[in-house]
Amino acid sequence: VLCTGTYALPDGLHVVGDGVTLDCNNAVLAGEGKGIGITLEGSGNIIKDCHLRGYAQGVEDQGAGNQLVHVDVSSSS
Repeated sequence: VLCTGTYALPDGLHVVGDGVTLDCNNAVLAGEGKGIGITLEGSGNIIKDCHLRGYAQGVEDQGAGNQLVHVDVSSSS
């Protein structure tokens, strides 16, 4: 679980594994206009309550059965 706030993550987050839950707690993950906000490598993962800003691509799902719950993406920071 992340603390509410803004996180400057120019390289985004990589979730590697199966059955991982990432609760962003309505935090903003901020990029620099390029890259991927969250990359999922695995299956059965849950990403929730995330606000992705300033990434070329919000989420890249490389697995199966992953869920996004209340995740919003905007290309502007």
